[in-house]
Amino acid sequence: MSLVIFGLVGIIVALGTAHWVGFRLSKFSHCQSGRGREVMPALEARDDPKGDAAQRWRDNISRAEQKLLDHFQGDVKGARADRLAKIIGEYPGVVEAALERMRQEIPCRIRVTRSGELLHDFAAQDLDELRRRGRRNLPFRLFLFGLAAMANISAIWPVLMVLMVAVISLDILLGMPTDMALPYGFAGVAIVGAVVLAAWLGGLLIRFFLTPLIRAPRLDYAHDKIQRKVLKEELKLERQVRGEAGFFRWGGTTAYVSTTTLNSQYGHMDSGFSAMLRREAQEKDKGGGGGGGGGGGGGGGGGGGGGAGGALHVIFILFFIVLILACLFTIYVWLRGLYRAITGRDDKTEKFGPAEWVRLVDGADWYERFLPTNDLISRMARAIRRALRRRRPGDLQMAGRILELAIERGGTVSALDIALSEALDPAEVAEVGALLCRRFGGKIAISEGGELLFHFDLHMLKDLELPRGPIYEFLDRLGRLPNQLRREEFQPTDKLPVNMVGLKYVHLRAGDYVVGGALFMYLTSLYVFGVLQPDELQGVNLGISPEIAEPIWQWGPLISVATLLFAIGTICLVTTARYLSKALATQGVQRDARRAFAHAIYDALEEDKEEVNLLMWTERLRSLFEDAHKSFDRQFFEKECMGILIDFDLEDQIQFDDQGRLTTVSIQPLRQRLEDARSGESTDIEGQIVDQVGTGEVGTVETDDEEVIFESHSAPQRIRSFG
Repeated sequence: MSLVIFGLVGIIVALGTAHWVGFRLSKFSHCQSGRGREVMPALEARDDPKGDAAQRWRDNISRAEQKLLDHFQGDVKGARADRLAKIIGEYPGVVEAALERMRQEIPCRIRVTRSGELLHDFAAQDLDELRRRGRRNLPFRLFLFGLAAMANISAIWPVLMVLMVAVISLDILLGMPTDMALPYGFAGVAIVGAVVLAAWLGGLLIRFFLTPLIRAPRLDYAHDKIQRKVLKEELKLERQVRGEAGFFRWGGTTAYVSTTTLNSQYGHMDSGFSAMLRREAQEKDKGGGGGGGGGGGGGGGGGGGGGAGGALHVIFILFFIVLILACLFTIYVWLRGLYRAITGRDDKTEKFGPAEWVRLVDGADWYERFLPTNDLISRMARAIRRALRRRRPGDLQMAGRILELAIERGGTVSALDIALSEALDPAEVAEVGALLCRRFGGKIAISEGGELLFHFDLHMLKDLELPRGPIYEFLDRLGRLPNQLRREEFQPTDKLPVNMVGLKYVHLRAGDYVVGGALFMYLTSLYVFGVLQPDELQGVNLGISPEIAEPIWQWGPLISVATLLFAIGTICLVTTARYLSKALATQGVQRDARRAFAHAIYDALEEDKEEVNLLMWTERLRSLFEDAHKSFDRQFFEKECMGILIDFDLEDQIQFDDQGRLTTVSIQPLRQRLEDARSGESTDIEGQIVDQVGTGEVGTVETDDEEVIFESHSAPQRIRSFG
């Protein structure tokens, strides 16, 4: 009885600790309603190297950031990448990337020169906070590595159990005559089945205890069951016609690109073929797969019992040999994945943005859900570290979308165009435009009214082949009207897909079985050291003498406590991934709402409308997301709407009804600015302040060597990140 109580207390402690850790870490990813600007994707300054060089590139950035922190003393004024690179002895591109990371982690005042150089101003107290985070980063990474190591051992534990049973059973079968060995063969098969069944049932049952205790949407696969079958059939056709287009393999896990992504990048597929595949999948799904193979017929008659026993003896031997080989191969895959996790290989998800990630079909190998490999654990650890390290996700597709907009505008795009098309904070757009000008040879100018303009060579832009991925994560715009905004096709309407880059819903489900293996290891240790005695081991033919077993049994309590700690570490890792995935899904809804409102304003400006009906857009968003969670109500989306109106200085133009709801907003102030930006007149102004743009100031302030044309005055809200 005491053993049962100890086991239950251990499980309760493990679950309680896991929920506490997951809840605390998820708070770092919480974004208050109305402040979606804080989690909008950031433009990546450049593509990172691929393959083994990617880890070295990230290490170089971290080293450069540490050198910069060591170099900076007190308040920093006018820091620029090219000069700092010479001082600290790093390449300018590495220093630029390090400054970009620092801009995302702490408030930074940006000044943009005529040539596109960025001058950075950092406050001393913010740099001190960044140094403190750096000191916390190493313990956090060690803590996360410890959780991953425990989870790795827990993941492989059922395989080790099956291997041990198979080896013992094979040894018995090879050393005994047929009539004596057959009962042990049946017993070995039964034990193997019990181990597999226990791990599987543990994964099914533990799922209900791992549900995050926060207000967050429910999660599901990115595509419904039938569509997943259709997409896999379409992928086969794609590989035949276009080779490997849209097909990726990451560390032994396959990811399939959805029809929408393939259509946008490789041309439209035959819709009739897709519809036919979907009809066939629906018919198969309804048919339920037909009868099932009949009954196995009588069994060859009596007589020859000895011959049947001998054949069964041989079958048992072959079965356990194959089982041993399968277990050894699984352990090899586990060790290979552990090596790649430590060396940082096979992590090609670093540069995916959430909008692109959710459109990848859940492509884990079918067995990974039930027999998790080490790749699953390293995936979770990397995804958690990435989510906690970067408040704002990167977006490599943003550059392509902005330059495509520049092509539509004849090679010139204004800061207001970029801010509305990407739903960015206007104070950040100068930085984005300056980075694109430096990267693609553009020039910065100022309109007569003080609007920032970015000029690009139109012929050069048309020759570029940049990815232009989708901007929405859960939505799809079919037109400019509110009722033409809908949930992404084939996504479940009452749930949200996982937008935590690096993880899919199938990986969260597979984590349940890892937890089941951890608890099974803990309960096994309790049974072995709490019920069995050393002198009973020979009775069950384990081949271990009491003289060898007794010293081991003295460490029994310590081993049981160690397995409990392993279970706690495993549950903490899996539960933290669940908490963070739900928090990031809420962020995705905030981003999509902000984009929808910004695009509604932009479309109204294009159509020469005087105002925007905010009530219609708010109600439309509520109707699209309310089934996913009740917290996505009218007030939730009104706060996001107010946030973007404040960013564009439109809060004084809002109209309310008798119930206090947002109804309309006048966009006349933005119209005047947009007309000025597109007037075609821009001048070089020297030595005077011109006008206000958003929360920044445009002008020409003379420095020691170069002219400053933009200066941001409102530092962004402090960003909470861990490490």
